Amino acid sequence: MKKMKIAGIVLIIFGLCLIASALTMHFIAEDRSKRMVQAYMDYASALTTVQTEQEPLTEGTTEEQPMPTPATEPLPEIVTVPEGVMGVMVIEKIDLIAPIAEGTNMRSIQYALGHFKGTALPGETGNFAVAGHRSYTFGEYFSRLDEVTPGDIIKVLYGGKNYEYEVDETYVVEPQHTEVLDPTPNASITLVTCTPKWTATHRLIVRGHLTEAENE
Repeated sequence: MKKMKIAGIVLIIFGLCLIASALTMHFIAEDRSKRMVQAYMDYASALTTVQTEQEPLTEGTTEEQPMPTPATEPLPEIVTVPEGVMGVMVIEKIDLIAPIAEGTNMRSIQYALGHFKGTALPGETGNFAVAGHRSYTFGEYFSRLDEVTPGDIIKVLYGGKNYEYEVDETYVVEPQHTEVLDPTPNASITLVTCTPKWTATHRLIVRGHLTEAENE
């Protein structure tokens, strides 16, 4: 009887440790994600300031000014800012504000959404494809992605610009259907996540097209 009580206590302690571990990992992921978003916002603000300072005088200005000189190096092909974030995704429909990292390996998408390497960049002609977790432990970025419907807006902040995509369709495929990442003739977006939650047997796909691009 005493051994059974001890075993029960051990199981309870083990269960509490698992819960505490999951909660800790979740809060770490949430904190890191927020810091990555803030890093991009700081970068975008600084970039806007630099671009404003470099703007030439408007017509009608009589004061002679020296030719502007670049204050920064040209932006790389993939703009990456501190904290490893290349941009930020906002989907107001599901209260999502999440950083986007380059790559979809476990390290890249542990604290952010991940851009599939080789697919288009935000605003470019082609297929800008992004993957994200739905789990409590690694981040609930796409946890409510199944609530997104045609007509909803996906905003992507990248390189100091805001890009808006309108959702065209959502559907489910098996994991081997990687053709969802194929290039497209127009500027489009593809979001990919596991479905149903926790099982990862299929992939939920959300696709849309670019409708607007403007400076932040």
